[in-house]
Amino acid sequence: STSKSSPPTPFDGEIPDHHEEKQDVTGGIEDDFYQESIVYTTLAGNVSPFFRRFMISKQELLLLWASLRSKAHPEDMLLMLFVGWTTVPTIRLFYNLFWRRLYVHALIATTKMIARKAHASSKAEVSDGQTKSSSGVTATLASHPSPKTSYSKGMERAHGSFQSSTLFLISDHIQQIAKIALAVYLVDVSKLFMVGLGFKSCTMSNFPHVFAQLAYTVWVGQRLAVGKKTLLREYVSQHPETFGRIQITNRLLNAAIIASTGFIVLSILKLQMGVAVNSFLALGSLSTLALTLASQGIVTNVLNGLMLASSDRIYEGDVVRFGNGLKGTIVDLGWMETVIRGSDEVMISVQHSDLVKQQVSNLSRVRYSQVYQLLKFKYKDADKLPDLITSIKNEIYAACPSLITDGERPFRVYWSDYGSDALEVTVDAHFRLRILSEEYHENRQRVLLAIQKAVKSNGLTFAKE
Repeated sequence: STSKSSPPTPFDGEIPDHHEEKQDVTGGIEDDFYQESIVYTTLAGNVSPFFRRFMISKQELLLLWASLRSKAHPEDMLLMLFVGWTTVPTIRLFYNLFWRRLYVHALIATTKMIARKAHASSKAEVSDGQTKSSSGVTATLASHPSPKTSYSKGMERAHGSFQSSTLFLISDHIQQIAKIALAVYLVDVSKLFMVGLGFKSCTMSNFPHVFAQLAYTVWVGQRLAVGKKTLLREYVSQHPETFGRIQITNRLLNAAIIASTGFIVLSILKLQMGVAVNSFLALGSLSTLALTLASQGIVTNVLNGLMLASSDRIYEGDVVRFGNGLKGTIVDLGWMETVIRGSDEVMISVQHSDLVKQQVSNLSRVRYSQVYQLLKFKYKDADKLPDLITSIKNEIYAACPSLITDGERPFRVYWSDYGSDALEVTVDAHFRLRILSEEYHENRQRVLLAIQKAVKSNGLTFAKE
């Protein structure tokens, strides 16, 4: 018989396992999350493995030490230690023992030769002049230092002159180079140690080579700055009038050295370690415009400061008086502002833009001084004024040796005017004394005392206001 097939039911065949499908989906999500956590974590899961690398067995430590010994040699470091810390003392010792001692011996030999010549000349004198000749020998010997004194002075000069000698300059540079070389060597050893512990990233790093380049670049820049400062100081000592221009030259050279050193450092980082220098220097059009607008006042101040320093109008340490009444000592002539210390010890900072427009009186450069007095006397003493004027001149002349009387500056005492209630006598005297010196104030007091003495000797009194 033909049997009818029943329609398939939803439960015929394999029943799908939705639980397993859910597990597969969940497991895939967990795997993706685990992979992302490995890639993007910074510290999570990395701290313990980092410290675990340092926990090595004794055998591994011996292998690491053998690896280090094959690359790094203790005698190399000892040599650099010796050169870096004993070069200057050793050369100074030999310099004092040999070179300066030769100078001392030559001085002693010269002294002995002078003594022999003086003694030989005394024998040629007649017997009646022997005592005189003996005293001449004694005087000759006394005029020259003894051997012991010559030796002591020679050793003192040796110690002082070595610091300023070319030999010291060379040995000091060798010593500094050796110190930097030792630092580079230690960085190399550190890299080998980290690689031996399993830090594989260190094998691809060029850090020791970069460190050496950076260290010597900065050292060369620092040496150039020191050499520049020494040369400029020697030039100023021979030409004091150029101090202002040399000061601004020093600042410009400092800026050039710093900029050049910084550019070379950035170039080394870019070439050796892939640091993008352009990211430091490149600015968008908007940021460039904002920076330009914001720095207009800064640039103006800097340019005004350069103009003020190069004009030789003021130096650091000068006592100045500006047209707005500000008076004090220039403490710092900086890039942006000038710091002035007043007589009350208060520090005042003034922008260069404000100072450039002011009239400046540099009191430190005034070589002459003036004492000016306006004296008032009663009308009833008019007949006594001619004698009084002569007496004042004589008293000031006798009391003040620095008074200028050769016509280069005026010296006047004269009856100048009929005042509303008194006769006026003017005293105008000039002196070869700096206005900021203590002698100026003492001299001014002598002038006032001389005037008082002349008035009293002529029987006059000052008119009351």
